[in-house]
Amino acid sequence: GSVREDADVGADEEYPVDTGKFLTGVFRKLDREVMERDPDMINGFWKLGLMGISLRLRGRGIGERMFAKLLELLEEDRRPVQIITQKPHIVAACKRDGFQVMDEREIRVAHKHTTFRNWTLKRVSKMSANSGE
Repeated sequence: GSVREDADVGADEEYPVDTGKFLTGVFRKLDREVMERDPDMINGFWKLGLMGISLRLRGRGIGERMFAKLLELLEEDRRPVQIITQKPHIVAACKRDGFQVMDEREIRVAHKHTTFRNWTLKRVSKMSANSGE
């Protein structure tokens, strides 16, 4: 995956008052850009959203086991899995589980005077890869 620096997403658009709606639009736009470049994603894919573990339960491997089980279940479907994250430790963990970085960029949210790093990762089904689909 290539790194796109200083992506000024939405710079020429009106900024909604609701930052959540603005960021939803940003991620939809990123999805379209990434999907247009990746033939694996054309016939549908699973998109994993937020996953969290209660602070008092962290450090016990619950999240890792839950994620591993989820990937096992999704593997049976044979469609690719996509994850979007802003956390470097999630990128590292996903890479260990066979994910590839499809897109990495710095996103500037002008109306909030802030930036954040964003990664889009994918994992192609091992079953599909092995069967030649």
